[in-house]
Amino acid sequence: MRHRLAVASFVIATAIAVAVWLQPSRDSGGRLEAAGSHDPSLDLAATADSRSFALKDQYGHAVTDESYRGEWLIVFFGFTHCPAACPTTLSKLAAALDELGTNGEHVRVALITVDPERDAPEVLAKYLEPFGPRFVGLTGTTDQLAAATRVFRAYSQQQPASADGAYDVQHSTHLYLVGPDGRFRRQLSADATAGELAATLSKSIASS
Repeated sequence: MRHRLAVASFVIATAIAVAVWLQPSRDSGGRLEAAGSHDPSLDLAATADSRSFALKDQYGHAVTDESYRGEWLIVFFGFTHCPAACPTTLSKLAAALDELGTNGEHVRVALITVDPERDAPEVLAKYLEPFGPRFVGLTGTTDQLAAATRVFRAYSQQQPASADGAYDVQHSTHLYLVGPDGRFRRQLSADATAGELAATLSKSIASS
């Protein structure tokens, strides 16, 4: 009897552990993101030296990761209809770059859309204009964007549309810092303040 109870307890505990591991978790922007294989907190530096992509910028020009060689590149996945996480993060990045002063002139922010249906190049251009010329918006075909998402191990998932056709997109909000040589350097937290982001970027630039 005791043996059966022990086995039953083990099975229940295992089931609970698996359920907890599989359940969605909240990202730093308050959205849901899948746990496990889609977890953006993985150590990317241990799996790849560079972050490559082939997309189109807000002016309709074809670009790849090589287009930004010689500059520090901060990659962020988001979309123009994002209600809070995206504009807040972009605003903090703009303030951080201003705080860097002349060092900020060598840093560029790339917003890769997770909502290509609504984020045409001209839409991205208008959305990013207030943040300054160091911000670029990138889009592409479904396959191109899926490839870029896989490269950075980011996560996005379009949600079912409501009766009026409106829909949301769940997505990870981590920032990915790529060096001037195209090598991935580190993740940056969207929860960080502008001052903290500036300090981390300054340290990374100084150590390169």
